[in-house]
Amino acid sequence: MHGWKAKLPNGCKPKRQPERDHVETPEETKAKERYWRNPHARVVEYPNMPRYDYLPTGSLAISAGRWPSRGWADTDRRRLESRLPEVIAGIVGLSFEIRDREAEEARKEEARRIAREEYEAAIKARKEEREAFEQLERNAQSWERASRLRSYLQSVESNAKLSGDMSKDVIEWLAWAHAKADWLDPLISVSDPILDAPEPKGPGWYIDFEEE
Repeated sequence: MHGWKAKLPNGCKPKRQPERDHVETPEETKAKERYWRNPHARVVEYPNMPRYDYLPTGSLAISAGRWPSRGWADTDRRRLESRLPEVIAGIVGLSFEIRDREAEEARKEEARRIAREEYEAAIKARKEEREAFEQLERNAQSWERASRLRSYLQSVESNAKLSGDMSKDVIEWLAWAHAKADWLDPLISVSDPILDAPEPKGPGWYIDFEEE
């Protein structure tokens, strides 16, 4: 047992005695009278009286612990005083049993904590992986859309050159359309002044108009 410590169990106490409602003593009656003579001054404290009076039984009993617990009491053949070594040994053994139970509960709680952390980590990793994959798919779709736009714009430009219709309006429109394709392409980091702007807010109910 070297190096082991025994913790006395909580609740080591005598067996509960029979009880009856407390009967006020003459001293308590006088203390109450002194208090009520001037209760607001608080010079004298109100007497602290027990709720019950405990009755002697002539029988000694000791209980220790809550769960697990042990108990010893007088019997017809033996008084508890003659069994004190047995009681002490039982309390020490109970303390080791409680220690082992608490250690097992702590081990289980630690295992539950680790299991919860591993579960939460797995859920988080799965969520992040799904979000990353969905972003990958969105980027691929955006890149395909941008590529289709550029292919279409190349055909428009070629057709305009062949037909001799490369007007200023066509050139400006092609520049605008290429800018939209670049904005859509996830491989090109550009911002659109209109599409990336905050959502416009509608006017309120009351609008002030300047008088002419």
